[in-house]
Amino acid sequence: MNYTTYKVVHKIYHQAVVKNFPFVVLYSIDEKDIIITAIFNTSRKPKKKLR
Repeated sequence: MNYTTYKVVHKIYHQAVVKNFPFVVLYSIDEKDIIITAIFNTSRKPKKKLR
């Protein structure tokens, strides 16, 4: 998985959609680390993920 190819949704946060499940993973990339900020269920209020 190439973590840099996913969509940037807000400044430093990337969004990866999980196939076969209604989930989105929001993460940021540090120098050596990937920091997962949230795992969000999109079947519930999808606009709430960046709140």
